[in-house]
Formats: sequence, structure tokens, C-alpha cells
Amino acid sequence: MAAISVPLLAVRSPPTSLPFPSIFNLNRPFSTSFSSNAFSHLKVSSSTSSSNQAVTETTSTSSSTINVQNDDALDTTLLVIRAKNRIGLLQIITRVFKVLGLKIEKAIIEFEGEYFVKKFYVNDSNGKKIEKMEYLEKIQKALLEAIDGDDGGAGVSAPSAVSGRGVVVRKPGLNMELGGRKAKVEKMFGLMDEFLKNDPISLQKDILDHVEFTVARSRFSFDDFEAYQALAHSVRDRLIERWHDTHQYFKKKDPKRIYFLSLEFLMGRSLTNSVTNLGIQDQYADALTQLGFDFEVLAEQEGDAALGNGGLARFAACQMDSLATLDYPAWGYGLRYQYGLFRQIIVDGFQHEQPDFWLNFGNPWEIERSCIISSEGLQVFTFPPL
Repeated sequence: MAAISVPLLAVRSPPTSLPFPSIFNLNRPFSTSFSSNAFSHLKVSSSTSSSNQAVTETTSTSSSTINVQNDDALDTTLLVIRAKNRIGLLQIITRVFKVLGLKIEKAIIEFEGEYFVKKFYVNDSNGKKIEKMEYLEKIQKALLEAIDGDDGGAGVSAPSAVSGRGVVVRKPGLNMELGGRKAKVEKMFGLMDEFLKNDPISLQKDILDHVEFTVARSRFSFDDFEAYQALAHSVRDRLIERWHDTHQYFKKKDPKRIYFLSLEFLMGRSLTNSVTNLGIQDQYADALTQLGFDFEVLAEQEGDAALGNGGLARFAACQMDSLATLDYPAWGYGLRYQYGLFRQIIVDGFQHEQPDFWLNFGNPWEIERSCIISSEGLQVFTFPPL
């Protein structure tokens, strides 16, 4: 039986657009400042200082300020952020650093009434100071836009051009001005404003939770296939986080959408592809090794999705990968072949086609959305909520 289905969003992390080379050295102290509103205006001026220190300052209409200091005495770049404290702001800032490929070496947090001052000592992906002026300005702008995104100030959305993938920040969907509901909204927002952690300990806990509660096996007794099922659901949880944020971002921006229809999709195996695109394959490998499993062995437990074969199917899958890589708002539609295309065997020198029972043990990479049959006999399909 065939039915229209929407495949799970493929997330591919493109190469970072901020390589942060260290070949450019600042020999003269300087200071810059620019204000952020609907448009950014940059003002640069030279100044004299007794120490060889590069300082930049960024301000916004919502009283948020970001100072950058490149003191010769430090082997890291210091970013000092002063902004009004609110729920989830620390997660917003650290997520921007992660998307930009920056490493936080040390952080200091101080409070000044309703404001806080956070000092972040960061390096680039190579562990070196960030000394190129244009990259410092992009980092400041990305942080400022993320902090002021929906705070009623500048009205600037989360940055998307800096890293190749938008920094989508979760915001409360209910009206914060409704007095009696404010406490409930803050409580719900606080519970939802955390992304799943990707350190080995957190990954191990997620995998074991899925072993016990999703696969319904004892966490002290499960085989390789059950471990694969738990691992796949753990990875899917992290895809769904980005899936919802992607929907929320494009709903807010309301761009034109691309709908790609193909009779076949040769997607291949989803586990290795997903953890590679999420950039957490090494973390999962370490977590599984400590649990006594090998990532490659578990990856072999997954069968190919029998949704197509040949050049047309592979082209369709590559097309969807490219759309995800380039951040296009796109949907892929295809046929969910319950018994695959076919399974070929040779008996006495002759070819015989048999059904491919690829769904016998379920498929952790699909989410079922039942359709509604109206009284007129027309099928009304439900889509993932935006």
C-alpha cells in the first residue's frame, strides 16, 4: 500500500564560513562601535592606548552592549556582554558560539540589578585568538541579533548569513502580558528552553532511556539490534529539535517554499548520515564504547530504506541534501513503498522478484501522521505542525 509521506528533515552542517585565520595581526590599537536597529551602521575611529590592546564595542537600541578585547597578555579573545537578564539567554549566547565554531575556554558571570555582565574567553576552531577585524565584527553582530531577536528592541531576527545556517532561538508562544498566566508561561518556557546535550554522559543516558522506555528492554540486557534502535531514536530526538526550530524560523520569515515530488528516493542509511551532519559522530562513538558497543557494528544493523533505486532515486536524494545544506525551505514528497520496490533472487538461473519486507521491524526514522477521510471520500492529509 502506498501513501504520501513527508521524510524527516535532513540536516547538513555546511563548512563554516568563518575560518578565523591567524595570519592577520593588529599592530595598532583601535576601537569601533556600531548601533543595531533595522539596519546596522558601522563607525570606525582610531585611538591611542598605553597597552597594545584591540578593543571593539557594539551597542544596540535595547541597551545591550558587546565589547571585544584582544589583550596581548591573553591567549584568547575576550567578549564582554552586558544585557538584560531573561530566561534562556545563556543558552542563546552559547549556541551562537557553537554555530560560529568558537570554543569557550572560560566564562565569568556577574549581575548588576536587572542586567548581567558575561565575560567569555573564546578561541577559534584551531584554538587561536580571533584577530581579524571583519570576523570580530561578524561575531558581534551575530551575538547582538540573537540577544535582541524578539526582545522588543531592535526587532532583528536570528542571524542566518553568518554561518550558513540560521541561529533559531526558542521563544515563548504565549502572551507574557496576561498577568495570571505569566508564571505558567515562564515555567513552560524555562522547561522548553534547553537543547539536548551532546557530551558522552548525556548521550549514554539518552540511549539507555530509549532502551528502557522506547524499545522496552532492560538496560542490563539488550542486543545489538535493540541498541541500534535506541541509538537511532536518540539521534532522531536531536533532529526533531532542529526540525521544530526550522519550522518556527520559516513560519516567522514566511518565504516561498520549494516542494520536491519524486516517485523514488534513494536515501541510504540514515544513522551515519545524520550523526555526521550533526557533527557528533565522535561523541556517540565514545559514548557507545564506554557502554561496550561499537558504533560501526550498530550502524550495520540498519537496512537501506527501500524507497527507490537507480539514478533517478539517487538524484532526488542528493537534491534534498543540497536544499538542506543551502538552507532552502523545502519539502520532499514521495511514495512509501510498504514492501519496497522488489527483492531480486536467482533460482535455477532465472530471476525471481519477491517483496522486500524492509518494514518488518519498524523504521525509527519515520513519524506516522494519520490522514483524515472526509465524508465525500476525499483524503485530507495532515502535515507536521509549524
